[in-house]
Amino acid sequence: MEEFLAENNLRSVESEEKYRSIVTDVKIKKGTIIISSPSMGLVLMENVRNDYCHCCLGLLRKTKSRCSRCKVAHYCSRECQVKAWSSGHKYTCKLWKEKKLFDNDLMDIDLLVQVVLKICANDDEEKTSSKNIENEKKKEEVGSMAPDKLKDIKESKETHQWKEREDCINCEAFLSLMTHQDKIEFEEWKYLRDMAKAVLLIVPDLEEKTSQSELIQHLLRFKCNNFVYHDTQLFGIAESAFPVGSLFNHSCCPNATLYYHEGRQIIRAMRDIPRGEEICITYTDVMNARPQRQQILLQKYKFECQCDRCLDNNGLDQKLIPLEEEKEEEKEKDSNKTSKDQKEKEDFSYIERQLNPDLLSVHDVFDKEKCKILASQLEGNPPFASNPMLKFIVIVAAKLLSVIDASDEEFDGVHHEVVAAIDPLELKLFTKVCQYTYNCIDASDYAHASLSSLFVLMAYLVFLGRYHPLTGLQWLTFAKLIWNRSDDYHDEAVQSLYLAKTAIIIAEAIDDIVIIKS
Repeated sequence: MEEFLAENNLRSVESEEKYRSIVTDVKIKKGTIIISSPSMGLVLMENVRNDYCHCCLGLLRKTKSRCSRCKVAHYCSRECQVKAWSSGHKYTCKLWKEKKLFDNDLMDIDLLVQVVLKICANDDEEKTSSKNIENEKKKEEVGSMAPDKLKDIKESKETHQWKEREDCINCEAFLSLMTHQDKIEFEEWKYLRDMAKAVLLIVPDLEEKTSQSELIQHLLRFKCNNFVYHDTQLFGIAESAFPVGSLFNHSCCPNATLYYHEGRQIIRAMRDIPRGEEICITYTDVMNARPQRQQILLQKYKFECQCDRCLDNNGLDQKLIPLEEEKEEEKEKDSNKTSKDQKEKEDFSYIERQLNPDLLSVHDVFDKEKCKILASQLEGNPPFASNPMLKFIVIVAAKLLSVIDASDEEFDGVHHEVVAAIDPLELKLFTKVCQYTYNCIDASDYAHASLSSLFVLMAYLVFLGRYHPLTGLQWLTFAKLIWNRSDDYHDEAVQSLYLAKTAIIIAEAIDDIVIIKS
């Protein structure tokens, strides 16, 4: 493991406070790939199982194959179907066909089977015997494929050796992850035992290679180390185990981001990182306020975050008003569709009055001088005094858009000024604005949609940063909306496209932003 980290200019530092930290031995430039690794297991979420390959997670085309036994698993190629079969579907296929368990339980069992098979195969003795087993597997019927069609599926010796090494690194990383078993409640222990027993029942050969206790330990590692595999639009599509990625600690102000491509997890630098600094990713949505983040991190990952942002009582989190828990009577009221629709109508009406395109020109927002003049005249200016959402847009745009391409140091300095200048953002209202934007898009109301999209974009610049993947995607959304709004916004659309491309390339290395169609 240490050798692998060193090859990527990284090293592991042990400490009582964090157990382990991964730091860089070189200066890393923003946009640089820090490390890349394959998964140990992937299980698609229920709502996308007909859309993605169950092996490589590639988007399925018209020509796809389906497992003829369970009729749940779909594949993009024969290679993927064979690989999935030998990686665990051979054992879990019957469970998916019968569907006698809850979907979440099936996903846990499927993922555990994939991981345990890799751990067992990593043993030297098992590797030797697995070669003989592999020859037998090729004679078996796999899903709806005929055995004679499996003969052409091969891979080079070099590729096989590289995959073996990555599997070995994954196993070592996985077994080093914390289980936090001392923080598990009794009812959860019962659930874990049931899942472990189920795996031993469907894969009886494992009884000679592992134990129920070890399987429970693996499940515990899942619970506090798994990732949600997301697509290019950042929608979650699968539960996944990426042990190498799990070596990196969490921060609510991370210096790195991660994305996924063809079953691999890639971690990239979101800003310039000096030598000796710890590489941190985020385990949760940092648009959430501190109470929500702390609750999620404690419940799922079993730790209380002590990052710079969480410890700063006068910083970014003072500008976020948390979502409040609804009372039972409010939930019952909202369950009434008529009442819910009426409440949404009232919320959207308020936002429409606040984000009135007649009161703020997008041209003025993108004109640096005009925007600065607007910002200097906010106090006592009637439209902005009664429209705090427009005021928020102007303050952020006047300061941050002028340094959007500046160095990290200059941008961070101005960012601190913005945080001090803005009024707190109510997350409940922010969520409603996001919903309102898509409501306007559905109605082809690009004037209101573009302004509400701009509000969301300014919030992302403040609370996520200029190179966060969501910020890049929001620039792209805004560019499309103002392009569709009118030809008068051509310059603003082009500038927004440039900023979208810059952010997305740094965060995800995607250099294929399509030209906007009118």
